[in-house]
Amino acid sequence: MKFDAPPPVILFLTKLLKSPKHSLAENTRRLVESFAFDLIHGVTKGDIMTTKHYLLGLGFHNIAGKKNLVQILHRLGHSISYDHILDIETAQAKKAQQTINNSETCILPLVPNSDATSVTTVFWVDNLDKVCH
Repeated sequence: MKFDAPPPVILFLTKLLKSPKHSLAENTRRLVESFAFDLIHGVTKGDIMTTKHYLLGLGFHNIAGKKNLVQILHRLGHSISYDHILDIETAQAKKAQQTINNSETCILPLVPNSDATSVTTVFWVDNLDKVCH
């Protein structure tokens, strides 16, 4: 579920960040979204998981595979906790295993539910208990 910031927050941040130095619309939009997610995360004390915070944590864990890096990002308020990352990865692995068990192939259906959504995929392969033909 994607959580969008309230329109007044977006308007305030857009007016605040739009300047000659940030004249590019894409750069301003990216900064507004980033700061809005930080505000939501800070005000709710992390109760609302924003796109920025879970993707940053999952991404760094996927790239580096290090617990300490994710813990530092979490302490600085830029990521969800390491335990939440493990919960998400475990849920993804269980869903993938369930999908494989219910089909005759080992190919996962990585198709979004609709045109407005995307598929975020992280693969951690340790042991593969199913033989694919």
